[in-house]
Amino acid sequence: MDLQKQLTELLGERGGRQIRLTQTEYSKEQHELCQTIAQVLWGDKGLIESLGQTWFLVMDPRFMVCETIFHTQKKITGSANGEAETGLIEIDDMGNVSASRLMSLEEYAEIIGEARHYIKVIRSDAWKKIAGEGFDDPRAVKDWGFFKLDQLIRLESPNYYTDKGYPNQLAKIWVKLFYADVLGMILDYAELSNIDQWVHIDTGDVAMVTDRADPDHPIAHAEIEYLDRALMYRASLRANAVKILTKLGGPALESAIENLTLTEYEKDSILQEVLSFPYDELYKALPLVLVIMKDAKQVSFEQREEEQLKAFRHQAQVLTDKLRTGERTPLDLLDGDHAALDQESEKFAKIKGDEDLTTLFFIQVQAEEMVKAYPRFQEVIDKVTPFVDGAQEPPRGEALDVFLEEIQALVDEVVTQIGAENE
Repeated sequence: MDLQKQLTELLGERGGRQIRLTQTEYSKEQHELCQTIAQVLWGDKGLIESLGQTWFLVMDPRFMVCETIFHTQKKITGSANGEAETGLIEIDDMGNVSASRLMSLEEYAEIIGEARHYIKVIRSDAWKKIAGEGFDDPRAVKDWGFFKLDQLIRLESPNYYTDKGYPNQLAKIWVKLFYADVLGMILDYAELSNIDQWVHIDTGDVAMVTDRADPDHPIAHAEIEYLDRALMYRASLRANAVKILTKLGGPALESAIENLTLTEYEKDSILQEVLSFPYDELYKALPLVLVIMKDAKQVSFEQREEEQLKAFRHQAQVLTDKLRTGERTPLDLLDGDHAALDQESEKFAKIKGDEDLTTLFFIQVQAEEMVKAYPRFQEVIDKVTPFVDGAQEPPRGEALDVFLEEIQALVDEVVTQIGAENE
């Protein structure tokens, strides 16, 4: 098996998503873009910090099982058994997603939002009267018989059944989610949300109550939108980390990844290491990555994962208790710091889907590095920034070619001037 394929398996996704490489090259410009994404993810006031304790559940194998449940059991005409897997959501190294975000937003809203609702129902006096003794513990639901689960779903989600009383696809999915211990998972990590606001899916702007009825501008609970966005960005970074480590290569890396399985936390640690160095210093990341891999081989995968999850569960409970007592207050997305995060994330989302903007973004990043030593490169920044920041529509087609020639001429002029000054 070649190194790139081994690394793809090692750093890949284990739930309802998978990473895909569209190209093997990894450039300085791509690295700088990945570092921007990493800052949106792990930086101060970033997506993961904003999600708080909810982020910890994505490290748990139960979350991956729940994701997978949503991607199976689609009827295929002519198949041998009438059913086949629908496949996974693919996310490539450029951040492109193979399916509408509305699909995964609905999925995570079910897993998190609906699970919280079922927890409240099971604890309610009304359910106790209906269910009888011994059915008031949400953690025990995974062990209930089918008919009790069916009774619960029919009571709280009658829209999951046809007019004739037959369960639809969501009802069948929820039986599987209950058996996968979705309620125990939510109680462990995400019983309360760290964000109590709604956002517009297309812009990321905070939505007011009156905005929710507009079908032309769909909205989602901010926690769900942030979670989906964080998972999408992380998957894209994993694809690029494969290219980085393939580029670094070497016998030590090949030996380290042999017979190795990484936890989600360890994969994230590797991402943060390789993205913490400038492109020209990526070689410095390899020894640190090798240490992570070497340490992982000292203890079985099962033991490492359980120890890490135990720490996450404890931290999640501490944060949840503080929310419950009022020691912590839910995040306010309208404060300055988080408004800036949304603007930065929205800007990236627009850039990555537009080849012309990506070209201009790379020029801007390079000029911002050069201006530190040569102030005249500010002229290049001033020319491209209005397009990258969305203040102006970028030139297209032949107009873009002309604009890029102008930029190149300006760069040549600046370089010539620098050369003359250094003689």
